[in-house]
Parts: sequence; structure tokens; C-alpha cells
Amino acid sequence: MKIVLIILLIILIGVIIYLVAQLTQEKAYYAYKSDKLNRMEESSTQKIKELEKSVEHLSEAAYTDITTKIGNRDYFIKRMVEVLGRDQSENFTLIGFGISNIAMVNRMYGPAEGDRLVRFAAQTLKQNLRKGSVYALVQSNLFAVLLKSQKEEEIQAVVSDITEQMEKCSDIFTVEVAFGIYLISDKSEKVSEMLSRMVLAQRAVPKDGKVNYAYFDEELNRKYEENRKMCMEMEQALEDKKFVMYLQPMVDLHIYKIYSAEALVRWEHEEKGLLSPYAFLPVFENTNLMLKLDYYMWEEACKTLRRWIDNKLDPLPLMLNISP
Repeated sequence: MKIVLIILLIILIGVIIYLVAQLTQEKAYYAYKSDKLNRMEESSTQKIKELEKSVEHLSEAAYTDITTKIGNRDYFIKRMVEVLGRDQSENFTLIGFGISNIAMVNRMYGPAEGDRLVRFAAQTLKQNLRKGSVYALVQSNLFAVLLKSQKEEEIQAVVSDITEQMEKCSDIFTVEVAFGIYLISDKSEKVSEMLSRMVLAQRAVPKDGKVNYAYFDEELNRKYEENRKMCMEMEQALEDKKFVMYLQPMVDLHIYKIYSAEALVRWEHEEKGLLSPYAFLPVFENTNLMLKLDYYMWEEACKTLRRWIDNKLDPLPLMLNISP
């Protein structure tokens, strides 16, 4: 009997030792797994942070103008949608301004000087507008400011402050700025349409120099509606090939021979007849329609060259005017 008990005791001790060994092994295994999972979690967290940082840098690059280091058109539209959607009870004014004589500056002093003026204007906005204001460079020489007010004195203060600062930009020449002002009445309106109204007002600034700003009024609204109708007509006109390429020959007067040609666009409008670019290009410049028209003209020019080659004619170089 004693032998049986001893054998059972030995077996029990063996089982206990085995179970302890198994538990130790399992504990070590799970500790290893836990450590591995922790390392994987740390690695994943680090990668997520790196990805978030990359996304942040890409987003910043996408919404920043390279020359001025302030927000671009996409940034401005995004911020305007956020602000107008959030502050429904507030009144807002859209103010746009550009350097009127920048073409003269570029021509006489070089593009680098023109870029300096644009950068100076950007710094002026940074320093003079209150913190939290929405502003950006929405075109190559057009800044936009969203002002949370429609009070005349506050609008004029913004116009006066920017004008005074820009006048200090150069001792060599006078810097002229022109402002377009649009009092926002419908916050649900597309931001691109608000910007178009602002641009129309800016282009309506009198040339006599007495004032350097203009408001978007009823007369401009009528013109805006005409322009919008023209933009809608253009889409169909492109499909119907109503835009025609005319070639203006370039002649070498020494040998009386055409050596190249400039491609010019005309619109065969059903109601208004043959329209020159001056009648529609200023309208299209503010929309993606300008890009479509440029591509259309490139294609027409290439088709012409192909046709000359197929007909055994020596193709002439064709020059095209491309929108910035």
C-alpha cells in the first residue's frame, strides 16, 4: 500500500512539475508575444505619425502659393466655405486687389521686381489684417480678403491701409493698386461666383486715379449675368467647333516670304456674329474654360500642321498665345 502511495505521490509531483514548466513556458511565450505586439504597435504608431506629417506637408504645399508663401486660390475657397457655413448670422465682404501697373514694372525692371511687389503685398496682408482673417493670392496678381463686416468705415480702412503700405514699396516708381468690393448677400452662392463678382468690380475701377476701388453694383451684376450666359454658351460652342483658328502670317520683308504664322482665335457666335478675343477672353480667364480653349487651340494647330504634311506642304512654325 505504501509503495502505491509513493508511486501516486511521485506521479502527482511529476504532474505539478510538468504543469509549472508548461505555465512558465506559456508565460514566456505570451511575454514574447506581448513584447512583439508592443514593438509592432510602436512601429505602427511611428509610421502613422510619419504619414500624418507627410499628409500635413502635402496639404500645406497644395494650399500654399510658392512665390508669396501665403494661401492660394484652393486654400481661400476652402476657408471661405468653412467660415461662411459656420458664421451664418455675420455679414461678410469680399475685397480683392491687384497691382495695376505690374505689367509696366515687369517690362521696365524685370519679372524679379514684379515678384518682389507681390511678396510685399502678401507681407502687407499678414501684418495689417487682424489675426484669423482669411486672405490669399487667388491669381498671379490678385489678392482676396474675406472681411467679417459690411460697414463702410471698416471696408475703407482695409483699402486705405493696404494702399498706404503699397505706396511705400518703392522709391523708384509709384505702385498703383485697384480694389474690387463685393458685399456678400447670399452665403450659399458658389465661392467661385463670388470671386468672379469681386474681379468684375476690381476691373471697373476708374482709370482717372481719383479712387482706386469699385463696388459690385447693379450695372456690374447685369454684365456678370451676361458673362455667365456666355460661359454656358462656350461649352456648347467648343463641342460644335464654333471657335475658329485664323492664321496671321509673319513675313520676311527681305525676301517677301512667309516664314511663320500666329494662331488667333475667333468665335462664330450665332447671335453676335464673329467675335474677337477681346469680347470673351477676359470672361474665360476667371474660369477653367480658358484651359479648355487653350487645349482646343493647341489641337487645332496640330491638326493644321498634320494636314499640311499629309498634302506634301512644308509646315510653317505656328505661334500660339497661351493663358498664364
